[in-house]
Amino acid sequence: MLHGRSARSFSTRRVWVSRDGKESPASQTVRGYEDMSLAPDEKMAAFTTPADPVWNIWILDLERGNLNRLTFDGDNRDPLWSPDRRHVAYTSFRDGHFGIYWSAADGSSPEQRLTINQFEPFPTAFTPDGKKLIFNQYITAADANYWEVALTGDATPVPLKGLGEGGPLDVSPDGRWVAYESVETGQVEIYVQPYPGPGGKWQISNGGGFRPRWSPDGKEIFFRSGDAMMAATVETSPHFTPNTTHALFTGCYAHAGRDYETDGKRFLMMKSADQRGPTSLQVVLNWTRDLKK
Repeated sequence: MLHGRSARSFSTRRVWVSRDGKESPASQTVRGYEDMSLAPDEKMAAFTTPADPVWNIWILDLERGNLNRLTFDGDNRDPLWSPDRRHVAYTSFRDGHFGIYWSAADGSSPEQRLTINQFEPFPTAFTPDGKKLIFNQYITAADANYWEVALTGDATPVPLKGLGEGGPLDVSPDGRWVAYESVETGQVEIYVQPYPGPGGKWQISNGGGFRPRWSPDGKEIFFRSGDAMMAATVETSPHFTPNTTHALFTGCYAHAGRDYETDGKRFLMMKSADQRGPTSLQVVLNWTRDLKK
């Protein structure tokens, strides 16, 4: 299994959550899913399905509930949808090697290998123009590096430096900025710096933050902090300026790899299928008197 990860998982269901925390079902399909990636048109979502002895990538039609298996060879996870919706990239372990592959989302063409890696990588972000893929390559459990690979021409991966220790990362819609995680203060926080650099950096979160995602208009950066979904308003032109940060909603949603997606107005989240509402409790007074009767 990839990176020694357990194949044990919990059944989840997908829900849309509005900015004020109101839920609505995104699909009635319940299954053990992790590592979610939403297609740009929001009609499909790709997931990892943990199972023994290997993991695989499946595509879920959110409107019809249909499931289609995308991968059939090797041990696969961490799907990421391309900006043009035509491909899904993912990590694979096969023939004794790690690598990043991508497949046509509709199965119309054979999969292609994009990289071959000594250590486990995972796709993190496409550039908005779809010309490059940024990925992390784990060296040890506590160390990761960012790299980028061109999807046309020279496919030799190029290291990206100065972006923290590794973790989820997202490129701004205009392609000029990158939001990423770093633990340089002693806890995980969200930072922004120019892409591809060089330049200064700005700390966005305060008190912990992870899973940064840009809004489609580039005016907000979303991130999770504990069970809260946070939004930081920013300006990216003519230069980067962070403004206010506030909580949008709080809820018990899954933390599992790439665990949410957003169009800026609502959030696709994973929620345990075993979660139930509060149960009633009946209290009986003077029960010993009734027992004597």
